[in-house]
Amino acid sequence: GRMATVSKDGHWKVFDTNIEYSRGQDAEVLMTGSYPWDSSQPSSICLSPDGLVVALSQSASLAFYSVATGQLAGQMGELHSEPITSLVFDSSSSFLLTAGDRHIRVFHNVPGKIIQIEDLKAQLKRNLTNSTAKDRIEKLIMDAEKDLAAIVGST
Repeated sequence: GRMATVSKDGHWKVFDTNIEYSRGQDAEVLMTGSYPWDSSQPSSICLSPDGLVVALSQSASLAFYSVATGQLAGQMGELHSEPITSLVFDSSSSFLLTAGDRHIRVFHNVPGKIIQIEDLKAQLKRNLTNSTAKDRIEKLIMDAEKDLAAIVGST
């Protein structure tokens, strides 16, 4: 499993928690990133179920980061008239729900879909000799690209 944390020092971390506590193993840091906001203000964090994206919020702003690279993948501001009080991804990592100002807003996880396509293309390069895996990954890429085009329009 994986777990994400955000701290007052302006950084977020994703940990690999798939360890054996009985053998004294500690959770391993998979990625550390920084966020652009005032670190003295409270922030919230949510890790997508597929483990590819971290969503951070502070006040009424939202930012998406790639767990693989730590890079900012997208951001939005002033989503609510009051601070965002809660973040949660749906079980498929397709949507991010935010709560604030007595409203819940549902957003397509566009940065997550782009990161998923990049991750699948990297998997494809590693599986060029296994035709079954290659075919499966190519289909997943086509499906993800079709989903992305349906959300943002073809480019």
